[in-house]
This record gives sequence, structure tokens and C-alpha cells, in this order.
Amino acid sequence: MYLRDTKNRKPERVYLDTRSIEILKRLERSRFTDKNAWAVESKFLFPQRKNINLPATYSSFRKNLDRLNNVLDLETRFLFKYARKTFGSYISARFGIERAASKLNHSSTKVTKDHYIVPEDKDNEIEDVYESNVERFRKVE
Repeated sequence: MYLRDTKNRKPERVYLDTRSIEILKRLERSRFTDKNAWAVESKFLFPQRKNINLPATYSSFRKNLDRLNNVLDLETRFLFKYARKTFGSYISARFGIERAASKLNHSSTKVTKDHYIVPEDKDNEIEDVYESNVERFRKVE
């Protein structure tokens, strides 16, 4: 897929796996339902409901996201940014930081590492912290 206008305003070619293609096909088919007929004429995959000649933005989804948060009654409200961070962490853990930076369309891995990669709790665990310190102190004495 070719994205003409991305978050950092650089065009990007994006690989789509078979599941992503199926989701997009299902989305396209859903446009032809009575509920979504308003989107048929738009050139955008996610058009604004009030103006189909413009793409959807965060504001376009905010009411639905607020409604979802109210229904789920979450202690910490879900934001799209959390989904993006989760995706970045997932890709980084499986394929490396370079691939995650590429998938998130970052110009360097620094932004990805500093702001998007969330370490797993197990990555922060250190076994026998006390014991290893005691051993070091004994060697010094």
C-alpha cells in the first residue's frame, strides 16, 4: 500500500499481510451497507462523516473513543497513542528496534526507543539483587 500523507508528511510504502488485506476488503464491503452509504463516494479509506472529501482525524474518532472508555469504565482511559505504543513494542520485541522504527515511520530508532518501546515487566526484573550486592561487598572487605 502506498501512503501519500503520513504522520511525518513523508510518503511511505507499507507492506500489508493477508489478514490486513482481508480487513480492508471487509471495510470496503461495509461501505455499501445502508449505515455506511455516506462513505461510498469518498476517495479516503477513513473519511470524515461531515465532509467526505477530508480524511478522518483523531477528532473524528474522539466521541466514539470517549463512548468506548465510558462503556469499559477503565481506570486509565484508552488512547490511540497507547495502541501505537503497543504495536511498536510488539514489533520491536519480535523483529528488532529498526523494524519497529520503520513500521512507525520514524526517521531514527531514537524516537522509537525513547517514546514508543515499553519494556515488558520481566525485562525489568533482576533476580537476587540483594544477594549479588552482598557478594560484591564481601569481596571488597
